[in-house]
Amino acid sequence: MTRQPSPMPDVVVDHYPPACSDCGEALSPATASGHAARQVIDLPPPPPPVVTEHRAHACQCPACGTTTRAAFPEGVNAPVQYGPRLAAIVVYLRNSQHLPEKRLAALMALLFAVRLSGATIAHLSHTCAQRFSGFADAVQVLIAAAAVKHLDETGFRIAGKTQWLHIACTRLMTCYRIAARGSMLEGLAGIVVHDHWKPYYTLSGVLHALCNAHYADLRIMPTEAWEPAPAAAIAAAGVGIIRAPRGRRSTGQVGCNGLA
Repeated sequence: MTRQPSPMPDVVVDHYPPACSDCGEALSPATASGHAARQVIDLPPPPPPVVTEHRAHACQCPACGTTTRAAFPEGVNAPVQYGPRLAAIVVYLRNSQHLPEKRLAALMALLFAVRLSGATIAHLSHTCAQRFSGFADAVQVLIAAAAVKHLDETGFRIAGKTQWLHIACTRLMTCYRIAARGSMLEGLAGIVVHDHWKPYYTLSGVLHALCNAHYADLRIMPTEAWEPAPAAAIAAAGVGIIRAPRGRRSTGQVGCNGLA
């Protein structure tokens, strides 16, 4: 994609030739007859942190002598703390861009001259997570009730111990849960798409669909869920679906006929 020049550049730097290229006569801006333009897009130097001091003054009433102190703004709770813009950048880089804490601390020091400890980064993320707890619960309920949802799980380490990250998602929503390996999302209805992991078959009140990427595994993986003949037929049909042109898949021209 070719970037178009900005009609209103922030900075304009004029360059004039010092002398005529033919006879050597001196030239000045007053002799300019036109110009060619090229634009350079760059970032401004990183700004230093802005320190805002809030002062809650105490005033003495001239009528009765009572001293009344002003309240600090909401959210200003400590003698020294980080503000919402800095917290937003830290939470975004840590949880959306997945920067490790040490690399994130190094980046903040390099770009913004703000030195953060790993504990501070974790605290900012935890505080943000608490504010979104209601939203996360609502997403989980919506996914559970969706007509089709996809389930997956993976093991990873937290504080030196193996934990399990469970994922449930639709086209528009994703729910992440850290729980025991066999802990299933409650209240599921409709169709669940998964990778043929046995605990998923303990779910009640749902229909099961297998992920296309795992269809071929049925040809070589023993299973109690399918008899040998249907398993082979499903595998063959799944490979056909995966290899089919995108247009045929999207229009429904490819399917698992006769496998119900």
